[in-house]
Amino acid sequence: MPSLDLLIKLGLFVQPNFLEAEYCEQLLSTVRTTPGQPALVLPTNEQHILSPQDDPEHRQTEQLQLPEATTTTINQKLHQLQPTLVNHFNLSLSGMQPLLFYRYTQGSYFRVHCDSSTQPHAPHFLQARQISIIIFLNSPASDPQPGYYSGGSLIFYGLIDPSRWQSHGFPFPAQAGMLVAFHSNIWHEVQTVLSGERYTLVSWYI
Repeated sequence: MPSLDLLIKLGLFVQPNFLEAEYCEQLLSTVRTTPGQPALVLPTNEQHILSPQDDPEHRQTEQLQLPEATTTTINQKLHQLQPTLVNHFNLSLSGMQPLLFYRYTQGSYFRVHCDSSTQPHAPHFLQARQISIIIFLNSPASDPQPGYYSGGSLIFYGLIDPSRWQSHGFPFPAQAGMLVAFHSNIWHEVQTVLSGERYTLVSWYI
């Protein structure tokens, strides 16, 4: 597992404890039994959105509804973070897309993908994305434990040039409450969750 210092040197922005661990635990205690909806899938041609039933090999993830008060609180923190990201990535950012809440149960995954598209016929919301953010709400563990998950690693690709390193994957050392931000055109994946449930919040700065 690479160190956070190495991943930061390779261009990722990382903020440990963006959310307090206690806050994450309280949030998850209210939503663990909430039914989820299958998350949508972007096909290879990037021209329209599919349901997971149309492309089950690419993504198996549930999307949950966040409580309104929680959405407001976290959006405020993300807006406060925006100037820091502008400086870090040397970009002009004008706002954010809606915050989404994902649950990966045992057997869930999201194959290698990127969050944005430069294809002229791609949906506008994909073309607009500049910076992706992921907030981890619980931590991985090597052995099954209540509240933790195993597997489900976030893997980044293409962080190192030259091209012979483009296919080298860097696992991200996730922890509850941690935020990672990266260019939306970076390829990444979520590996299969082996046990437990993995919870994250995601959004995109435009």
